[in-house]
Amino acid sequence: MVALPYEDGGWLYKQVPYGGDLDFYHPDTDLSGWREGQAGFGSTNDVCFWNNPTHVHTQWALGTDMLVRHQLEIPAKATNVRIAGTVDNDATIYVNGHELPLAQSGNCAQYAINVEVPEKYLDLKGDREERALLAIRGHDIDTSPGDADYLDVTVTYEISVK
Repeated sequence: MVALPYEDGGWLYKQVPYGGDLDFYHPDTDLSGWREGQAGFGSTNDVCFWNNPTHVHTQWALGTDMLVRHQLEIPAKATNVRIAGTVDNDATIYVNGHELPLAQSGNCAQYAINVEVPEKYLDLKGDREERALLAIRGHDIDTSPGDADYLDVTVTYEISVK
């Protein structure tokens, strides 16, 4: 099942200098100054398969960090919650304020982001859906900005029949 499809709208985003706004992933972050956009985030210079107007819906300036946030609806019986996607160059991913392993790519590799969300990071109890906050810092390399950047993810899960 899909909780968040590729190229989804409803993302809140903010471009910042490399390493800026370190607390952006906390649920109580002040979101004034953030904008709403659609994934993929990136440059449209056809450097890789994803860097074109077909896949890039929100521009991301080279040499900066792109901070993005999206609310997810996860069913209570969900298992194997997985975040997968593409990033150029790197992405730090947080779910409900918990950091997941760094995704490193540098060349728009499909599925450079591929991580299962530990159940302890989700509050899946009872029979209701749980809202979860997905926050990602995509960054173009500061010391040697590339000629492209890109970020888009999908979130999937399975339903337990226990």
